[in-house]
Amino acid sequence: YCDRENIEESKVDTPSNNELGDTYESTYDKFLETKSIDEVARDRNLSPDTILNHLIKLDEEGKNVEWSEIYVDEKVEAEIISAIKQVDEEKLKPIKELVDESISYFDIKLVLAKFKAKV
Repeated sequence: YCDRENIEESKVDTPSNNELGDTYESTYDKFLETKSIDEVARDRNLSPDTILNHLIKLDEEGKNVEWSEIYVDEKVEAEIISAIKQVDEEKLKPIKELVDESISYFDIKLVLAKFKAKV
């Protein structure tokens, strides 16, 4: 991008890995306190989707995220798990195509994270 747009890379304002680490750690610490994605999102002035993405990334990096403590409607969770098993992959769109249209991508990502943690 920088080459194509003739921009010096040093002029690009991107967060350092340490800053990213700090924001993820802040999310994790708040989540440990509250166990609520919505509450962490409100406290950090971020979207619930951003908080979920942070938690997924932290989980992948070995942090202990207690997915079982995050509530998802049982019927919604069962429908998503059924779709996950049918498509046998982790891409969201094929799962979304199999579930009721009222089920959000957020719910799918959350249930997928919970499902992977159980396996």
